[in-house]
Amino acid sequence: MLPDLFKSKDNFIKVYDDYLLNLSKKEISFNDLGILILLSAQATFNKNLYKKTFTRINSIYKKLSKEIINIPDNLKNDDYFVTLKILEIGWENIEKVAFKKLNALWDAQYNQLRTFKPRRNAVEKISSIYKKFDKNAFNFNKPFLRQERFKKCKCNGMDVSLFYNKFPFVPYHTLLVPEQEKNHPQFLRRRFHYYACDLIKSAEGFAIGYNSIGAYASVNHLHFQLFIEKEKMPVCNPVWKHNGGKKEYPAKCFVFESKWASWKFISELHTQNIPYNILYTKEKIYIFPVNFQKMHKNTIFPLGFAWIEFSGSFINVAKRDFDKLTERQILREFRMNKFTKKMTLK
Repeated sequence: MLPDLFKSKDNFIKVYDDYLLNLSKKEISFNDLGILILLSAQATFNKNLYKKTFTRINSIYKKLSKEIINIPDNLKNDDYFVTLKILEIGWENIEKVAFKKLNALWDAQYNQLRTFKPRRNAVEKISSIYKKFDKNAFNFNKPFLRQERFKKCKCNGMDVSLFYNKFPFVPYHTLLVPEQEKNHPQFLRRRFHYYACDLIKSAEGFAIGYNSIGAYASVNHLHFQLFIEKEKMPVCNPVWKHNGGKKEYPAKCFVFESKWASWKFISELHTQNIPYNILYTKEKIYIFPVNFQKMHKNTIFPLGFAWIEFSGSFINVAKRDFDKLTERQILREFRMNKFTKKMTLK
């Protein structure tokens, strides 16, 4: 059974926004730098939230600029170093996320604050799609993340935790963590795949992204990237052959309409140790088998090539690259990340 917040997009937006506004009113100390960064990145992505919180956030940064020199060494974590970067630039100079379309086919955004995101597993050299859960590594059970969880509930028969994506790149970007305390690694099991498929079909207006280990998953604690689908992702465009059109998509993309057929394919990927990205939509499931993650020297998308990029939406970290982005560059990036392994499908 769906909880109220999934019964409509408006319900979800209200819960999501109200929690952020309440966070913005609390007193921010050195122990709460993660909350400050969360508020900052969410505000730059959401213009309405930006208007409501800019002055409050600005006052917090001004206060911190005088005090941060005294922060104890045990608090100099990822959030501390991100805060230093924002203070160096000045909160008032941090640019809001900019969006554009290219040739009516591709989506692009310039997302300055996302460039500050810690990379964790996303920069590791990985050779297996399975990695045992490590309670000492970054995971969603860490006490400092509790305030970033805006809802915990039973949804469609499963206990789920909903966390903000601290550095969002899609509308109302949420990390959905099934059975959080059971410490499932980022390895898709059949029941969780079925769960994602069923949730997207029953909750109107949402979509889900998923990165396997080795395909730019940055946290080895099972999670899906839920978001509100304000418009269809480019990979869903009917011009592509996989959707019945005539145009060849520039990446290897397998499309399914049933959870059973898609799971059979995912099982084959597991057997052959092939990393993958998934986009779950109400109508179809798009699966992208990929090479093990590798950072390319000449890329203009240095944050990696994950489910969002394979779905046709790109994040620029440099304003000049965003302003000059062309379809030719996008197709070049697809070629750089072309899946090269031979698959044996049964």
